[in-house]
Amino acid sequence: MGFFVYRHLGLVGCNIAIMKRFLPLFILIGLIKGGSGFYLSPGLQIGMSTKGNFFSSIQVTLGYVDYEIPPAIGVTTGLRWYKVQNKWEKYRYNDLQIWGVYSGIGFGQMHDKDGNKSFRFKTGVGFFGYLTYDYTTSFDIAKHNIGFIGVLPIPIGDWSQFLL
Repeated sequence: MGFFVYRHLGLVGCNIAIMKRFLPLFILIGLIKGGSGFYLSPGLQIGMSTKGNFFSSIQVTLGYVDYEIPPAIGVTTGLRWYKVQNKWEKYRYNDLQIWGVYSGIGFGQMHDKDGNKSFRFKTGVGFFGYLTYDYTTSFDIAKHNIGFIGVLPIPIGDWSQFLL
């Protein structure tokens, strides 16, 4: 299923290996705590930078949630395209994030096509769809971004926990 999501969401070139490194941590947390589980959450985002550049993003999050005590934690990898002077520039990003039911924060790195890195901070409010703000430290193309992202958390394993 991972390859399907990876390939069909267009995440070729994203660093899925980073997500795999955190899998043992999530499994350990799951073994220690009962009433919890993993989820996979694809997301689609659109927005605009404060410099007026339109952007769109796709991402996938592998996360862990305790059904009794939020917040959910996750590792996200994604691609973002900015429209600059009638052409699209592509960036990759990887984030660690903590999301409660209606809001959350995350931090990570964004990479340009030349491998340059920039610190990235994000936050948002909403439910299955979030108004978002993110900030990158180094790329002049878009230090401040405002957007909307739709997500669809898909439980991995026992669905009954999500339905109760």
